[in-house]
Amino acid sequence: MNQLIKQIFWIVLPLTLLACAEKEPIPNAASSEEGLATLEDSGLFKSQLQNYYKDFPYQDTYDYFVRYTDKNPSKINKWILGLEPKLVAAGEDSVVRMNNDTYYKMSFIHLGKGPVTLSSSTADSDRFSSFQLMDDHNVNFKNVIRPEGQYTLYHGDVPSDISGELIASPSELMVVIVRVEVKDKDDAADTEAAKEVFNGISIEGPEYSDFPQLDLLSKYDEAVTKEANKSIDEVFSTTPFRNLVAGVGYVPGKVSYLQLAAGTKGGWGGPVTDHSSYETLFHDAQHKETFLTVQRYLYRDYQRAAC
Repeated sequence: MNQLIKQIFWIVLPLTLLACAEKEPIPNAASSEEGLATLEDSGLFKSQLQNYYKDFPYQDTYDYFVRYTDKNPSKINKWILGLEPKLVAAGEDSVVRMNNDTYYKMSFIHLGKGPVTLSSSTADSDRFSSFQLMDDHNVNFKNVIRPEGQYTLYHGDVPSDISGELIASPSELMVVIVRVEVKDKDDAADTEAAKEVFNGISIEGPEYSDFPQLDLLSKYDEAVTKEANKSIDEVFSTTPFRNLVAGVGYVPGKVSYLQLAAGTKGGWGGPVTDHSSYETLFHDAQHKETFLTVQRYLYRDYQRAAC
């Protein structure tokens, strides 16, 4: 019994100190029978888990921002993926679930200094292309299918100088992922036509000399971080991916904070289901299938399962 109390004491002590800092009482393991319950049963611990789930997508999106730009402010509002049209080979995915029949572009956009313009000057009505627009916590707030012409992205006050269609972003930091279909990679004429669409897509916006900073997760106790990520990983491995991808108005509600965190950690950049579909397969240590989720939907007028 004494050994059990010692073990529980060392589990509870660090988070008891956290509770003191937050001025919310947590049962003392050494003072009462109720205190023998682990911290995981306390209201503060559960509250901290919920806050971690809420913060995770913001931090993970920012971490991708850092990873792709090397914290170089000159790369903001520029193409940082897809400088040249190139198909993704197996094992070369820069984000999860990239297609091997798609030309990609990607940019991290910051709207703090004013609007950014996206242009598609060589659109092809017979070839799928899209602008997938993500906000600062991995919510797919708009998809532009077969974009053509100009689009002005802004946050806050409506700009006075507008080119083409006006699109409001929910956040200053956002992401655009561009996709252009390659129908037959072995057909030179088809790949050239796809490259023409790809090369006609451009971005123009303010330049930056300072890099934005964000640190939301280091404040959490190690026990909270460990338990939160355990739950996030479990939800990702047991939930159809369509339930983990968020659009406007999905969170919280259709997608919970925990589900969004799971979808972000396991599939950051995933579009909502009216844009594309996924197949996800998990194997155990013996390479047996343990979980398979297949979602099939249509690209509005384009019938292909892709991402």
